[in-house]
Amino acid sequence: MEPPKFVTADWLKEEVGKPDTKTRVLDATWHLPPWKRDAAAEHASCRVKGATFMDLRVVHDASSKLPNTAPSKEHFEKCMGDLGITSDTSVVVYDNNEQFGGFSAARAWLLFKMFGHRDVAILDGGLPAYLKSGGPTDSGPPTIPQPATYKAEDNKAKHLRDYDQMLANWKDKTAQVVDARPAGRFNGTAPEPNPNLPSGHMIGAYNVCFKDLFKPDTKTMKSPEEMKQVFQQAGVDFSKPVITMCTSGMVSSWIVACGLMCGWKDVPLYDNSWSQWVKEAPDEMKKVGVKGADMK
Repeated sequence: MEPPKFVTADWLKEEVGKPDTKTRVLDATWHLPPWKRDAAAEHASCRVKGATFMDLRVVHDASSKLPNTAPSKEHFEKCMGDLGITSDTSVVVYDNNEQFGGFSAARAWLLFKMFGHRDVAILDGGLPAYLKSGGPTDSGPPTIPQPATYKAEDNKAKHLRDYDQMLANWKDKTAQVVDARPAGRFNGTAPEPNPNLPSGHMIGAYNVCFKDLFKPDTKTMKSPEEMKQVFQQAGVDFSKPVITMCTSGMVSSWIVACGLMCGWKDVPLYDNSWSQWVKEAPDEMKKVGVKGADMK
């Protein structure tokens, strides 16, 4: 799998200003429920000029009892077709997270790669960087795009790992597991956003919080050399393969993107992540921490 393509705010500002641009910009903002924010309303309030809202609450497997499970090929085709996207469309995805510099955009990027989309990039620094650059914006009710036909490839088996595969990996230790959540949730001392889900981690996993891959001042991506230092400081060995996880596969998508930038050829993601592991894995395979509901 090739490393992700990032575009700068200045590049996108110029691109959306072209009257004949073929680039489609998708706002893939998704918020954790405790934040009590409405991504769709924020999109209507302020978005990159010409952007369309890609609702990650819809682009998932609604039949799964676990959050943010990757969608089927057919469902992804319908969702993208409804957005007026074809498999040949040049796409840029972003989110509006001002705290980290990126939150859900990498998940959108990974979904496109799962289904064979060639031309997709991430806006480095997201909407905050774009606004800082003076890029043109739209507001008000979004324009409904003309539907299109999207033809996807099904590459989920390459990009994802399921529970049985993770059990086997835990036993044979073929790949290192890198957990992208903040240290408190990984260590079990801070609660998960879902108050009914205990925090903690898979025994043997390494903790590389996704936000540590962003520059703290500009909230844009660190260089591959700086990223490698973050992984190495966490104890991750670049000579061995990796699998990544988080709570539900959202922010671990940044580990996929950044891992590819650091030189790994493939960085598969555990689709249902800690949300499944904490419930189903044997006790000796997990360290279970606090639960938000018990702390009130």
